[in-house]
Amino acid sequence: MKNFRAYALRLISIRARSEFELRRRLSEKGASSEQIEEIITSFKEAGLLDDAEFACDFVRSKTIRHWSWFRIEYTLKLEFKIADEIIEKAKKCYDEDEVMKYYIKKFIKKTDDYAYIRKYLYSRGFTREFINKVLDALTAQS
Repeated sequence: MKNFRAYALRLISIRARSEFELRRRLSEKGASSEQIEEIITSFKEAGLLDDAEFACDFVRSKTIRHWSWFRIEYTLKLEFKIADEIIEKAKKCYDEDEVMKYYIKKFIKKTDDYAYIRKYLYSRGFTREFINKVLDALTAQS
């Protein structure tokens, strides 16, 4: 039991984890469902495991890497099994303006190739509205 708890602590010390992810990793290591439940419960009580905090941290880290909200939401749902309510709350941590500024700066020298920019952003999961805002800003700056 202590080995599984130490393993879980080591995982959490490396980076925040979702409850689903921690369960999966403990299960892969061979922990029984009772051991997993005990570890999960104790970690939640100690404040070491919180899906809402994990989701917000994940959103912030991917915003810095200029991910689209669609890509972030998709990853949280499918890979980490975060509940829709938690994802909606975590959306407040997404700074679309920061992402937009990055892409405007990135494409300022390619203002004549709007088809390329549109295709590039669309392929990364950005909405039509976001793409149009970026293109409008680029047009205004040229």
